[in-house]
Amino acid sequence: MSNINRIIQGWQHEIASVISNEELVYIILLNDNEEILYLNDSMSQLLGKNRLQAFINPNIRTLLELDTDPNPIFVGYITIGDLQTVNTSLYAHVYRKKDEILILAGAKVLELLDQNKQMAELNREVNTLQRDLILKNHELEETLNQLHESNQKLEELNNNKDLFLSILAHDLKSPFNSLLGFSSLLVDDLDTLDQESIQKYAKIINEISTQSYHLLEDILNWQNSNSGKIPYTPKSFALAEILTPIYKQVKSRASEKNIHLDILHHSQDFVYADYDMLSVILRNLIANAIKFTSTGGRVSMNIEQKQKHMEFRISDTGIGMTEKEVQRIVGSSEIKSKAGTKNEKGTGLGLLMCKEFITRHGGEFEINSTPGEGSTIIFRLPQRSN
Repeated sequence: MSNINRIIQGWQHEIASVISNEELVYIILLNDNEEILYLNDSMSQLLGKNRLQAFINPNIRTLLELDTDPNPIFVGYITIGDLQTVNTSLYAHVYRKKDEILILAGAKVLELLDQNKQMAELNREVNTLQRDLILKNHELEETLNQLHESNQKLEELNNNKDLFLSILAHDLKSPFNSLLGFSSLLVDDLDTLDQESIQKYAKIINEISTQSYHLLEDILNWQNSNSGKIPYTPKSFALAEILTPIYKQVKSRASEKNIHLDILHHSQDFVYADYDMLSVILRNLIANAIKFTSTGGRVSMNIEQKQKHMEFRISDTGIGMTEKEVQRIVGSSEIKSKAGTKNEKGTGLGLLMCKEFITRHGGEFEINSTPGEGSTIIFRLPQRSN
């Protein structure tokens, strides 16, 4: 105690200044009549206009009624403020001398440090929960996106199934009905038919069989493409290697409509592509041009080696397309078909496969067309540097 007394006596001015002005200590002195004899600035600000009524727990009357022995008469937390708004808890020592009580209050630093540690730990837990929640939200969004994609694929597969059944039920059934009819006619009347009639019916059967075969080939290619069963295996090969068989396949169709067919290319050119896919692309695009070109028209394909790609241009003098039709073909996966100039039937699968196969090559696809004047379909396939 002697050291404390020496400090108080030697530093009483500084101690008095801190007690009076700083918010480290809250002091109030009052008598039993609840008259305030002294309070420092920090206590005055804390009590506000309510003064003694600001003591909530314990209230000031409870403190005044405490016995004088032992002294201090109260040690613990007192709550000051307003129950309806803001209140503060301070750790206090309450002393009595005769009819006066002195309240010395402040914050317990160690408890504050402990509370700060608890708050820091709580903040860490909250931050961890927030990170976990954000992660879970991302996972949920990813799952929802995957579910949405799966639903879209399921819907597409369902639509493809309906289309597939429709093609089988209509587009393949009709040719087979014709085949059965003409083949039955040959079987039943073979003895009475002349050579010219037999050749005529045989030619019809051959044409229907060829068309049905190509239709079935398109369906299978389209189905395999949608299920990812067609591998992409590009290689370098001479253009003539693929153009010769394609020309033979489409020449008969052009001849039937008296359409002049030109395929222009440099005989020494090589192309880097998937042979089977490019074959499907070229055959379908040329056949499509012939389909929508009237008798006596012209269909040409010009192939030119550019700096970084091979460019294919298939042009016709056919019926052409509106801007709306062009946009539907270029920007949509919708499958639609319309009859040709001689009422040739189709499924629309061929053009859709062409777009998919060009995309598999990393290529580009565009259409320039004017109704009544014809169309030019252009596609470009990137080529490897030599």
